[in-house]
Amino acid sequence: MIPLIATAIYYMLDILVYAIFIYIILSWVPNGRNSKFGYILARLTEPILTPVRNLTQRYSSGSMIPIDFSPLIVLLLIRVIRGIIRPYIIRGGIF
Repeated sequence: MIPLIATAIYYMLDILVYAIFIYIILSWVPNGRNSKFGYILARLTEPILTPVRNLTQRYSSGSMIPIDFSPLIVLLLIRVIRGIIRPYIIRGGIF
């Protein structure tokens, strides 16, 4: 049962990584985030990106950096979580 749950979480995180990358690319496209697809990606990614964005703004010590590092931090956290989950999937014989 644990390998099945770990596998499901692993693949959901994989989908989230792709969604974040596409959301980042849409930020470079004029009106990309204003489209219906951009709205769907925002609904999927913003609940995860917003708390990290708030933390980075809180600890930026007053500097106004125009670059949003929250996607990078979230992607690194997802990589760590996937590294923790992977041994449970391997024991289950999935990978």
